[in-house]
Amino acid sequence: MSIAFQTTSISHTTSGTSENTVFTFTPSANNIVKGIWLDLTNLTQNVTIRVKYQIDGTNYRTFQSISWDTSMDDGV
Repeated sequence: MSIAFQTTSISHTTSGTSENTVFTFTPSANNIVKGIWLDLTNLTQNVTIRVKYQIDGTNYRTFQSISWDTSMDDGV
């Protein structure tokens, strides 16, 4: 078993409903991902988090969608 950590900050500077990629996992071999933790306590607006799978090298399919609002004080 191995554990990897990545720290990233992101600022959403565009208006409207555009999406930003916060994290991309690109395995170098067959891997089993048991969890990914996102600390969202500094969000300033309500968001929908979409977890997507790249199905063919170009296109993505959403397999999980989570509504998150600024009153929540935990991570996803």
